[in-house]
Amino acid sequence: MVRSALAGVMLALAVIALTGCGGSPSLTFDQLPPGDPASGAALFARQVNGTPACNTCHTLDGSSHAGPSLQRIGQRAGTAVNGLSAGDYILQSIVQPAAVLTSGFGNLMYGQYRERWTGQQLADVLSFLLTQ
Repeated sequence: MVRSALAGVMLALAVIALTGCGGSPSLTFDQLPPGDPASGAALFARQVNGTPACNTCHTLDGSSHAGPSLQRIGQRAGTAVNGLSAGDYILQSIVQPAAVLTSGFGNLMYGQYRERWTGQQLADVLSFLLTQ
């Protein structure tokens, strides 16, 4: 009895440790509240809660800076990764920027948006980018 209880505690601790090492649990586009594209456009262009503004590294006009252009990202995102919707691909790119890298670009993106932005802010930026 004591041995099985101890095994259960050890298993629980292992799961907690591995979850902590693996980063944030998965977040999907469908779990976010409805987004507002106008608010997202404003967020795209300003620093929020210590995060860099998106337009520090990304453009919407086809030119590249430190990051790839997001011109027509709403149209391209749905076919970027098999099995990911456009919303989930863009969300993953924001909250797990190293998951899929655009050819020609390294893993330079700020990696704390999920921790520093609210779900509403993420939803707003996503809804804006999906219109691009």
